[in-house]
Amino acid sequence: MESLSGTVADIIFENRENGYMVCEFVTEEQDDVVIVGCLPFIAPGDKLQLTGSWVMHMEYGEQFKVEHYEKVLPETAEDILIFLSSGVI
Repeated sequence: MESLSGTVADIIFENRENGYMVCEFVTEEQDDVVIVGCLPFIAPGDKLQLTGSWVMHMEYGEQFKVEHYEKVLPETAEDILIFLSSGVI
């Protein structure tokens, strides 16, 4: 198992019935990463700590398959502004 920390930049696909999502995820180590898995209740701007593994999708390329995630609460003024602007409240 590997871990990634970063921010959800965009939701590419969402199945509201089972919570499965495909998202664009930005980390400090890598620019854009595609994450996939059951990720209910997340939105663009959410900071997450992910645990999972890298998989290769035949059509879409390398993706990070999420097994577990935790939301990281915003700490800086900029992070709080992004969080409040996301519409979750």
